[in-house]
Amino acid sequence: MLKRKLLVATVGLGLLFFGNNLQASADVKVNPDDLKINAKANEEAIKFVEEHGGLENSPVPPENLTTEQPSSLTKSSLYNNLRAIPRVYAYDALSSFRQEIRCNYLAPAGFTWADNGIPFSAVNFQGGRLFTFNRSNVKDERKAGLGTGGWYWRFFSSEVPGKGRVYYWLSASDLNHLIYG
Repeated sequence: MLKRKLLVATVGLGLLFFGNNLQASADVKVNPDDLKINAKANEEAIKFVEEHGGLENSPVPPENLTTEQPSSLTKSSLYNNLRAIPRVYAYDALSSFRQEIRCNYLAPAGFTWADNGIPFSAVNFQGGRLFTFNRSNVKDERKAGLGTGGWYWRFFSSEVPGKGRVYYWLSASDLNHLIYG
């Protein structure tokens, strides 16, 4: 009886602290009213994304791009800073030619390899189709906005051997959310 109670307590604490690490779809939807875009932040974001080749097929319309974070995402970001274990994702497709993976959870709508492919150098493969992000090689470019499918998209980059810095769009509120879930 004591073993059973201990098992139930351990499982309960695990779910409380670590949650469900594998989910079917992205969870970064934003209330458009929470995303008030000022002209300067919009102009700065457009310029940066345009310079790095991410504007042409961007999941975020140029008028929605910003360097500001919606107020509704702040609480989840605070929680994510407390997690010590990186989130485990499952990839849905792998391109050996492009050296990239596709994760529908992080690109829930309008996927293209050019804009949403995650470089191999940005991840740590865990076996099977599972991966975590390599925090030392993923940079949050702090450019984001409400876009395709009503999802909140953010611009990230990673250093890729032989290619230099590669930029890509994912549906995550910030780097901590991407790394820790």
